[in-house]
Amino acid sequence: FSEQLLTSTDVSGLIGRYESRDYNKPYRPLFSERKAWRSLAMNGLTNVFSNSFLVVARKSAGDRMTLDSLGVIKNLDRTAQFRTRSTIYRDDAEGEVRVRKSALQPKHEHGLIELTEYDEPWREGDTLQSIIEARASEPGVDLAYVFEPAKAWYVHISELANEGEPESGGNASRSVSSYFDGIWQNTIIQRGSVHLIDQEWSFRGELEPRHVLIRAIYAFVASIREHRNLASCLKYRRGVKIIQDVARLFDVEVTDADLAWLVDTESSV
Repeated sequence: FSEQLLTSTDVSGLIGRYESRDYNKPYRPLFSERKAWRSLAMNGLTNVFSNSFLVVARKSAGDRMTLDSLGVIKNLDRTAQFRTRSTIYRDDAEGEVRVRKSALQPKHEHGLIELTEYDEPWREGDTLQSIIEARASEPGVDLAYVFEPAKAWYVHISELANEGEPESGGNASRSVSSYFDGIWQNTIIQRGSVHLIDQEWSFRGELEPRHVLIRAIYAFVASIREHRNLASCLKYRRGVKIIQDVARLFDVEVTDADLAWLVDTESSV
C-alpha cells in the first residue's frame, strides 16, 4: 500500500483481515485487531501503525519515486486457478478510488465455481462481518441480538433472487449464482442500503439465498475461532451447531445435504 492510500482512504477493513503472526509460537490475539485498525483509521493513524515500511531514499530531493497505483494485493493462499491480483487506483476522470481484480492464471474456474474479474468503486465503512463480531464480544447477549444486523442483508439477497431469471428446465426457483461470495465480510451497509463488494466468485449452477446465508455463517464461525472474549451464546457451541441455530433466525433449516454442499464447495477454493 502506498502512503497516499493509507492517508487518503479508509482501508482498515482490508488491513484488519490480515492476522498478526508470531514466528516462535502459535499466535493468540489478546484483543480485536480489526476494531483496533478501525479506531486507528478514524484517528488518521493507519500509516503510523503499519506493521512494515519500505523507505526509498534518493540523493536528489526533486527526484521522487512514483507508483502506477495506490496499492496492490495478491491473493496466493488458494487453489492456483483462483489466485488474483487486486489493484487499487484513482480514476483521474472521476476522481474516485477504484479497485480492479484480475486473475493470475488464464484458466480461472474449477468445478462449479468460476472467478469473475471486475472493476468497482472502493467503498469505505464497517463491514457487516465486523459489526456482528463486535456484538459477539458483548457480555450477556443472545444469538438474536448478535445477528440482528444481518436481517437487512438477507432481505437484500432474497430480493436479488426475485429479480433473477428462473432456472432452466421449468424450475420456478430463482438463483443468486452471481452473488455466491455475497457474505458478510463482503457487505457494507451505508445509510440503510446494502452494498455487496468484492464479488469475485460466480457459481455455475442453481444457488438459493439459503446457500449464501450458510456460507456467510460458516465464514463468520471460521473468523472467530481464536477470539477469547466471545459471548456465551457462541463460546460454548460447536461450529455446526452455530450454523444451524443462526440459520433458524432467518427461518432456514440446515440439512445434512446443505452441510455436505458447504464442505464440497469450500474445499474446492
